[in-house]
Amino acid sequence: MLAADIAPAVGVSSSYFESCLVGTRRLATSRLVLACREVGIPFSSVAATLDRLVGQTNYLRMSRAAHPYTCSYCGSAISQGSPYIRLEPFGPTRQAGAPVLYFCQACSNLASWMQRVTNLPPADDRQLLLPLAEHVKETRIQLIDISSPLSLRILSNPAELHRLSPSQFEEFVLDRLHAMGLRAYPVGGGTFRRDGGIDIIFTPAKSYPFPFLGAVQVKHRRDPDSKLGPGPLRELLGVMVARPFFAAGMIVTNTTFTPDAKDFATRCQPVLRLRDFQDLMRWVAENFTDDAEWREMPKRIQLCEGISIDLT
Repeated sequence: MLAADIAPAVGVSSSYFESCLVGTRRLATSRLVLACREVGIPFSSVAATLDRLVGQTNYLRMSRAAHPYTCSYCGSAISQGSPYIRLEPFGPTRQAGAPVLYFCQACSNLASWMQRVTNLPPADDRQLLLPLAEHVKETRIQLIDISSPLSLRILSNPAELHRLSPSQFEEFVLDRLHAMGLRAYPVGGGTFRRDGGIDIIFTPAKSYPFPFLGAVQVKHRRDPDSKLGPGPLRELLGVMVARPFFAAGMIVTNTTFTPDAKDFATRCQPVLRLRDFQDLMRWVAENFTDDAEWREMPKRIQLCEGISIDLT
């Protein structure tokens, strides 16, 4: 069989494949498996080679098929829900276009990657034990709270606030509102989805005797020198006027605000509040009771002529 016949099935050009044959280039592991398939090498021999190759640029992973697949070696059908072995490139190998391969139970048994379970009770629907090969990993999904490590990173290097993606920054603000003891809810299901002009709504905890509803608009900036103008403030205020059940509104950005934006917010106090980079750094340190959080509240109010109340 000529290189020109094998190269298309492997996913590379004929010249590239020929250079691999003479040793000047290397095939990705998953492409090498496809080449072995094309020349008819038994899968048991291929599997023995894979046992030595995986680990640096590939995972051999046991999973259950989320969708129907076709075995990349023998062509057998892998039905949805059935166990199979997945050869998954990662890192630069994946970025270079190396394919993901799927191996059926029959091929995986030849490779001693799977072991059939015997003498199970009839009610037990398990079919396979974990593979014997140590490098074959079981697929696991684990939820990890990254708020504490992220806060420590930002405290040690405040520039991390500008490196967050817009969606990550929105999640960060949501987490800080939770840390304050508020009940906060994201709106719209994502940064780039419709949200009615509001990213987050919040209420006090149920133990608080005076409930209210607040609205937050989150504005992310990559450039730390980029200042937020009054446009988003007007938009949020318009939403609050159209939906009068909001008692307070807040604009949060990871930079700061222009003088026009600050002036607009001053004329809308205490309904509209601005929180910028310096405020976020206090939030990261879990300093939620600083006097700066009360800056929109007047120190003294006059109810009528001759009657004033000191609020300090």
